Amino acid sequence: MTEQLEIELKVKAGAAAKKLFPVYPVTKTSSLGSSIGAYQEHLKARNRSDNTIESYTRDILKIISFFGDQLAVSLSEDELERLVAHMRDNYKAKTVSRCVDTMKSYFGWLHGKGIIEIDPAEKLSFRHVVTPLPEILTAKEYVVLLRRLRFDLGIIYWFLSA
Repeated sequence: MTEQLEIELKVKAGAAAKKLFPVYPVTKTSSLGSSIGAYQEHLKARNRSDNTIESYTRDILKIISFFGDQLAVSLSEDELERLVAHMRDNYKAKTVSRCVDTMKSYFGWLHGKGIIEIDPAEKLSFRHVVTPLPEILTAKEYVVLLRRLRFDLGIIYWFLSA
């Protein structure tokens, strides 16, 4: 895949992920793309946030851009591992981790509905990335900040009362 085509797919995926797809009945002959709407509905029914639905949709569109819009039943564990290896080389670890979570959720949903007999994402693994917590102020920094805030508020109050 050329770099230009990859950039175009990323832009299209970003825009497409923000919309809701039409909901079609999902069967064993459903393609990845035709099942997105039903999967979005499933996520909504499970009270997932709009950001989660958008991110998972974008991840499914990445899967489609990598494999093409083929039947969901035709993907194997080895193929998904190949996608994860490709992503590991081209995306940040946090994105890869989320995409693995998406694959597990999406293919688990298809498996639970009886659309696929074997869940190809069940054994996928990727280390989960923990976002570090923000650093907290030390006691000394807190006192300095509080003093500065009191001073600034005093000036503002004096200025407004004049």
